[in-house]
Formats: sequence, C-alpha cells, structure tokens
Amino acid sequence: MKTGRVTGWNLFRGYGFIGSEESDGAEVHVHFTALEGFDESVPHLASGERVLYEAEPGQPAPDGRPRQKAIRVCPMPGRQHGTVLDYDFQRGHGILEADDGTTRYFLHQQNMLGQGMKDADPGDEVTFLPGESTRGADGDPVALEVKLGDPRKPLYRFAQVPLEPAEWLDVLAEKAATEVWDYQYERKGEGGQLPILRHYLE
Repeated sequence: MKTGRVTGWNLFRGYGFIGSEESDGAEVHVHFTALEGFDESVPHLASGERVLYEAEPGQPAPDGRPRQKAIRVCPMPGRQHGTVLDYDFQRGHGILEADDGTTRYFLHQQNMLGQGMKDADPGDEVTFLPGESTRGADGDPVALEVKLGDPRKPLYRFAQVPLEPAEWLDVLAEKAATEVWDYQYERKGEGGQLPILRHYLE
C-alpha cells in the first residue's frame, strides 16, 4: 500500500483528498466507504492525517489533471484509542487517557489533526500516536496526531442540518434583526456564508 497525507475532508458529504507521498504525487479522491480499520465513531479522515491506501485511476480533476480514486484506506500502524479527561480551550492543552485505564498523555492543540481552531471536551473519544517526549506538570508522554472520534460541533450532533448553508442560514438571517453577518475587517472574505451567524449557532 502507498502512504499519503489527507489534504482535505468534507465531513458532511463524506469525501476528501489524499496527497500521495510517493514520487508521482498524484491527488487521490477518497469516499468514506473506502475506509477500513478506523476506530472512530463517525467515519472520517482528518486534514493532516497520514494513511495507507490503494488507488486506481479515477475521474480527472476539474482542471484536467489526472486523479486517482482510493479503493482502500487504512490507518497508520500504532494508533491507540483513548478518552479526553480534561481540555482547556484557552490554554490549548489537556490530558487524555489510553484505553488501558492507567496511561495518561499530554494533549496539545498543535498535535490535534484537522483544520481551524482545535477543541475537545471531557469524554470525547480520540485516536492518537503515543509520543516519546514528555510535557505537562506530571511529565506525561505527548499524544501525537490526535484525531477526534466525532469532530462535529455540538449543533450537528444534536440536530440534522441541511447540507447547503443557504437552505437554513438565509432563512434564519431573514428572521433575525437586520445585521451584517459577514466579517468586515481582518477576516473579510473568510468563513464561508454568513460566518458570524453560523459560528454563533455552532
């Protein structure tokens, strides 16, 4: 099997892309149905995650570049399963416990897979690679490449929301008091549709 790194993943549509670490460097399209052996409650890949995969020729990219289609994607060997015990979003770190019930690991947001601001709640299930270095007041080993078992925000765990933001965000914006729901200054143009309203609800 080849080795690659996930370059992006659409959690709600269940597909993403892997960048090959082989010499060909071909982009690989992957659907969640090709995932095998992953230990997360919600089948997904996380941006930055290293994986093993098998692929075959697929549909070309929109710009005509050749693209492969993953037929089998597996996690890297050595990943362990654990549970977050504590996490301080402001400080960006916390503690997780491996499933053996005795080994604790230092969890830092820089070692969490995915995009954007990283967060975790006590009780969240995760998979990770055990590191050799130690951090934290108790000298716990560091957890590396930490991946949440369910990366959805609480809103999406609680309710089924339409895939297209326009189907619900625009409706809510019309019902709310008149407001500018887009970033206007340093983050102008970022965050997708009506990001302030969406982030507030999330």
